[in-house]
Amino acid sequence: MQNADHGGVTARSAGSRAPETPETAPGNTDRAPLVANLLDLTHDAIFVRSISNVITYWNRSAEELYGWTRQEAIGRVSHELTQKIFPTPLEEINRALLATGRWEGELVHAKRDGTQIVVASRWSLERDEDGNPRAILKTNNNITERKRAKQTRQEIEEQ
Repeated sequence: MQNADHGGVTARSAGSRAPETPETAPGNTDRAPLVANLLDLTHDAIFVRSISNVITYWNRSAEELYGWTRQEAIGRVSHELTQKIFPTPLEEINRALLATGRWEGELVHAKRDGTQIVVASRWSLERDEDGNPRAILKTNNNITERKRAKQTRQEIEEQ
């Protein structure tokens, strides 16, 4: 195995395995707190919903973007909480998600204060051992300002 040290970060060649830690040891099934802490580091709003649309995970960035705490969001129906406006019917999006395991597009959401935002949304389907849908991981980025700037540029160019 070839390792290269890059300022305290060790890079390994493709195919090599990271050293075993207590969190990654075989048989350790309690990785949820570690994963939740890692997901709280990102600037992306990330949440997980069940197949019945109920939020089961809500990260720190989702709290900051939408204004609801984790405790307030978990257990709520995702599209009711964020008052989503879908580009196509939700049933069509879900069919595509089930067929490919992924979906991405732009959605209009409402924050807790009622402000509407546009998000670039990416959905990934998790399946159980038997291939049945189990949960959907959603990653959202607020692109409202980018969309406004683009529209302003277009309006200026049309004058």
